[in-house]
Amino acid sequence: MNYSKKKFLKVFFTVIAVTICVQILGEDIPFLSRAIRTTQATDSEFDYKIDNKKVKITAYKGNSSEVVVPKTIDGTKVTAIGTDAFSEMGTIKSIELPSTIKYIESGAFKLCTGLEKIELSKELKTIGDSAFSGCSNLTDIDFPESVESIGAYSFSGTGLTMIQIPSTVENIGTYAFANCFSLKDIELSGSMTVIEDNTFENCGVKEIIIPGSVLSIGSMAFAGCSDLNMVNISASVESIGQYAFEKCTSLTRIEIPNGVNQLGAYAFEGCTALNEISFSQNLEVLNDGLFQNCEALKNIAIPENVQIIGADAFGGCISLEEVIIGEKVRVICDRAFLGCIQLKNVHIGNNTEIIGISSFRNCDSLETVSIGEGVISIGDSAFYDSENLDDIILKSTVMEIVGTDTFNMIGDNAVLTVPVGMSDYYKKLITNETNLKEGSVIIEEGDEIPEFSEIPDESVPEAGMPGEVEPTATPSTDVVPEATVQPEVIPTEVPVTTQTPLPEIITPTVTPAPRQITFNYFDSGNKLINAVSTAQGKTLKLLECEDKEESKFVGWIDLTSSTDKIYAPGTEFVAEEKKEFKALYANIKMLEGAAAKLSSSTGLRFYSRVDMGTYNDIAKYASEFKYGTIICPSNKIEAVSDFTIDNLEQADITYINIPVNVWFNTTDTYMEYTGVVTNILEKNYKLVLSARAYIKIKYSDGIERIIYSDYSDDNKRSVAQVAKAALNDANVYTNEQRKLLQQFTD
Repeated sequence: MNYSKKKFLKVFFTVIAVTICVQILGEDIPFLSRAIRTTQATDSEFDYKIDNKKVKITAYKGNSSEVVVPKTIDGTKVTAIGTDAFSEMGTIKSIELPSTIKYIESGAFKLCTGLEKIELSKELKTIGDSAFSGCSNLTDIDFPESVESIGAYSFSGTGLTMIQIPSTVENIGTYAFANCFSLKDIELSGSMTVIEDNTFENCGVKEIIIPGSVLSIGSMAFAGCSDLNMVNISASVESIGQYAFEKCTSLTRIEIPNGVNQLGAYAFEGCTALNEISFSQNLEVLNDGLFQNCEALKNIAIPENVQIIGADAFGGCISLEEVIIGEKVRVICDRAFLGCIQLKNVHIGNNTEIIGISSFRNCDSLETVSIGEGVISIGDSAFYDSENLDDIILKSTVMEIVGTDTFNMIGDNAVLTVPVGMSDYYKKLITNETNLKEGSVIIEEGDEIPEFSEIPDESVPEAGMPGEVEPTATPSTDVVPEATVQPEVIPTEVPVTTQTPLPEIITPTVTPAPRQITFNYFDSGNKLINAVSTAQGKTLKLLECEDKEESKFVGWIDLTSSTDKIYAPGTEFVAEEKKEFKALYANIKMLEGAAAKLSSSTGLRFYSRVDMGTYNDIAKYASEFKYGTIICPSNKIEAVSDFTIDNLEQADITYINIPVNVWFNTTDTYMEYTGVVTNILEKNYKLVLSARAYIKIKYSDGIERIIYSDYSDDNKRSVAQVAKAALNDANVYTNEQRKLLQQFTD
């Protein structure tokens, strides 16, 4: 046998031997099997990786316009299309995926601008972020019943014309179908609880039915859907985000069910065809710009529980003729009805306290305004340039501020009617600064309206108030023309009579109303959420405030003070001057993950997180700030009403309180720390433990308060449970650690 043949046989038998070894030992030597199998298959059109007996396509190297992805490679099932595997391959027109594909990762087919058809696997579970983004020629997609999740931007900018989301889908990411201008028909899954932000922004959809499973509609979810003319919002919906239906210019009617308790700012801004609104009666705030520039809207009845009408809420509603403002409305914010040029009559109830700047400015058709008894402040230019306004009824006896230009450029000879005995008080409030139009007068309730033709110019001195009118001289009867000769008149004696004196006129004393002090409350986004007023010198207690999702309300920051202090709800202030408070929130939570502690002593490690913004804010304002985790056997917690330190101690239940000394993971946005239970006895490996994160704050006045993360079954763990999960994570632990983990599960 010559040398070349010997060499060939040697190589041949070596390859056979290695292959047999891998087949026999590969399952027992995972690192060896993995090292060999992750080698790219350079002899194929596909680059791929094999891990845990599953193939992931990582790249396509071919040039075919019609791609068929194989079901197996090297005898192993192909289960995933990897990140950017086919990205920006504009020549591909069709793709057929095998039934084994379960995962399409992010950007897998992004910007395949020539792609017209793709057949999805019947086993597909997830479609990753931007998976088909920019596939402008993709007009049709059939989602199998297996799909559970559709990622953010996954089909944005595609040519889809209709979609039917199967009931298996629970989550659709932000912008998933944004800018699908040809998308006319949408059928949503009955398992979705949230329609995320911008999901269908700028789509061509004409009608949409929100399923009964949906609890919230995100910000800009349907913004810019200019062909949308019908929306059916299910009774399950509780919140609608800001700009959710902005500029849906074909929408004519909207019914907001009673389950909705929050409407985001500008939710229906620019819906120029909207002419009918049915409100939820559970709304307390109509947010800023809510129906701004809804030009076809003619009539509005503010829901009876609304307390605040936000800035620009109905500004620019040029067809609005009638608005009924509920009796519970306390604040009408700036520009709320600015430019409502068809609005004729406005009645503001007795509970309203603040009328904002330019709130009814440029309401050209406005004729009559009635302002209730509780109004404290009318802002600058509130009724400015409402040129037909000539009848203003001011019922308030506690008015404190009438701003600049409030009644400037209103109707000729307007009459302001004020409570009995209050005319002098209002004359002091309404000064030159307000420029009450010349010819206008202030009268008291019950007085007759004067004939304006008989009132000379000087009837409105300086501030435009009626002043002292000099008597007009009557021509003397003794003055006769020069040429006339009068006969001599002989005077006769006139008898002297005694005139009965008139009774003394007593002018009633007007006691000015006590100055009212207002405390304004703002949320973390600087939106007004409440306003409370009282007489100067009286005491006001700071209000409580609701939590926001995972963010816990901590206290109030005084925006009118230069000192960095935080105040607890219930803190008392003497009302001496106007104050503004901003809510401070703590974002603290237990993470769902946990790990087995293997070093030195065995145990269990729980993970908690505090947002960096929360940490920085509270550390700045609080006198003292601590954080930690409490851990307790889960079965013991059932004996208390709430899983807190106080309740556990009162019930004499043993628990572990682990304060934080060292952060184990910090980023620009959050800090993570652990609560560690060590030295767990073997018999307690399967004992289920519960954990709850907390922060402890000392306020400026010395009050201490503990604020806890949300608590649920997700915060329960045992060593055995965590060890089992760890054993399934193949690439993390050494062989020695895996042996130890195995002991925990026995």
